[in-house]
Amino acid sequence: MHVEVTEHQAEIKRCPACGRQSRGQFPPEVKRTVQYGGNLRSYVIYLKDYALLPYQRLRQLMQDLFGVPLSAGTLAGVEQECAQGLRDTVEQIRGEIAAAAVGHFDEPGLRVQGKVSWLHSASTTAATYYRVHPRRGTQARDAMGVLGEFAGVAVHDGWTSYAGYGERHGLCNAHHLRELTFL
Repeated sequence: MHVEVTEHQAEIKRCPACGRQSRGQFPPEVKRTVQYGGNLRSYVIYLKDYALLPYQRLRQLMQDLFGVPLSAGTLAGVEQECAQGLRDTVEQIRGEIAAAAVGHFDEPGLRVQGKVSWLHSASTTAATYYRVHPRRGTQARDAMGVLGEFAGVAVHDGWTSYAGYGERHGLCNAHHLRELTFL
């Protein structure tokens, strides 16, 4: 990737007859004095959220490879903009899983800003929905908004809080194998 800089200028003209001023229009995608294009924002999202680079390493990489100095605030803004653009898609995925005949549910632990949290997942063979929550049980599952609507077979690790959702459950063989290997 190479960085291409585009400068937009809008002239201001005054009508010689009436004296009224008119200002040129910027393209609709130009919203700030300095902004980054779609390609660079896409790379940032890929490296941050898929390759899991932390902000500081991502900032250094963009500076070293492309000479683009990005602040942590700019990176956070790019992430927020991407999240806003995906709201409808995320809701559609959540709804598809809630309506599925079979769903798989899990909640591995992870650290968020040094504190233990849980990455709640709901998935089918075609879709996956994630939500991080500081709790592991019912409060987190209700906030996720999938199991309360789910009427299919819920496949999970047997954690007791799953019993409060639906009537049809299956136990996850991957969890069985892990526990048998431990034993």
